[in-house]
Amino acid sequence: MKKYQFDLSHPYLLHRSKETPYFFFFAAFVSFAVGLTSRDISLFGIVLSLTLMVVGINKLKRKDKIMRIDKQGITTEEKGTIHWNRIKRCFYISFPTTQWQPKSFLEIVLKNDEHISILLNEYSCNGRKLQAAIDFYSGRKLFGRIAQDDKDELKGLLTGFAFVLVFILFVMLLVYMNNSSN
Repeated sequence: MKKYQFDLSHPYLLHRSKETPYFFFFAAFVSFAVGLTSRDISLFGIVLSLTLMVVGINKLKRKDKIMRIDKQGITTEEKGTIHWNRIKRCFYISFPTTQWQPKSFLEIVLKNDEHISILLNEYSCNGRKLQAAIDFYSGRKLFGRIAQDDKDELKGLLTGFAFVLVFILFVMLLVYMNNSSN
């Protein structure tokens, strides 16, 4: 029998992440300190720190966003309830970004092969607990990628690479034609 690290008698809830506002408060403190110590950018540093404080306070006061995983299915505010009998499988997708944190999604594949993506960066979650909750409440092993997912991702990457290659060759052809006409 598996040992779960959370109470299975209640639904598993994922709340909105509260990490981001504290980053803004830290950046506001640093810019305020730089503004006080530097003569050249003192006004800019103080104005920037006040702006960062306002953004941090607004992010801290925003409404809590909850994802609920229970015996009925996965419920979010945006998507509503996705019932277990409609879900074929679900898995993580993570994309690197220019931000300090990659974008992570919970990809849900329905039985009609429709895909639903839920952005996980907005939630404070533990991946193992999320996987265990999905597998427990669905009553079957739904969580995990299959070989077809990897093939589809590779096919998309190769298609994108082919388009970029064709575009580069087209630009080179235009440059060659322009140089040969001169």
